[in-house]
Amino acid sequence: MLIKKSFFVLLFSLCVISSSFAGIRNIEQTSSNEEEHGSLKKIDVYDNTKVKHINVEKYYLKARNAYWLGNMNEAQIYLDAILNVEDHQKAYELRNKIILLEEKESFFKREIVNVYSIELKRTLKESNYYEGFLFLNKILELSPNENVIYSKSRLEAEEDASLQLLDTKKDKKMFKDSINYFVKEQFTKSKNIIERLSEKYPRFLTFKGVVECYQIEESNNARVEKFYKDALEAAKTNHIYKAKNYIELAYGINRNNIKVLMLMEKINMELM
Repeated sequence: MLIKKSFFVLLFSLCVISSSFAGIRNIEQTSSNEEEHGSLKKIDVYDNTKVKHINVEKYYLKARNAYWLGNMNEAQIYLDAILNVEDHQKAYELRNKIILLEEKESFFKREIVNVYSIELKRTLKESNYYEGFLFLNKILELSPNENVIYSKSRLEAEEDASLQLLDTKKDKKMFKDSINYFVKEQFTKSKNIIERLSEKYPRFLTFKGVVECYQIEESNNARVEKFYKDALEAAKTNHIYKAKNYIELAYGINRNNIKVLMLMEKINMELM
């Protein structure tokens, strides 16, 4: 009887131990899978079980990559996870850079919005709703809560007045499309539609001239984007002086591009 009782106690103990090891394997497997797939939820920062298993250097590289791509919130989550585990000097430095850049970004956006606001006022005086909607859109992209109600109402009133002078639904749709393309800075498409409208409505020749002036901006925007991408790629691979040369070319073409300004600041920080 005693032997049988001892046998059951031993069997129970083995089951408990086996279950414990299975639980440990599950935790380690979960952590490994999350790192492998780059999964990072906010819970990782606070769940001690998971944080203990992070690959610090791998998380730092992910944070740095997110930083260069402009995904500051994502970078901050990785950095928080690292700093919950150890005092990581590079993680501290990168977090401080993010704090400084957030302040710089607010300043840059405000300066650019001020420039665009001046241009918007000019377009209202000239009843130029093509440029007006363009600058209105640029302002709201940088500052969604900007008070532009008056300007927007004026522009929409000008647009409605022009719509009333068009004969058919097709013509009205073409007119709306021409404005939408202009706002998206697809100036060639906008110009092509305006040319077709001007054959029937000569007053559109005035707007054709406006769009022709902006057509060069289309090629300039493409050049800025190429230089920006080249600078970003060079920076991510630690070719900082090469990145600086590319970003200065982009800045020389467009000084009001927030992406260019922010990347230039990051590159300058690396050179300090």
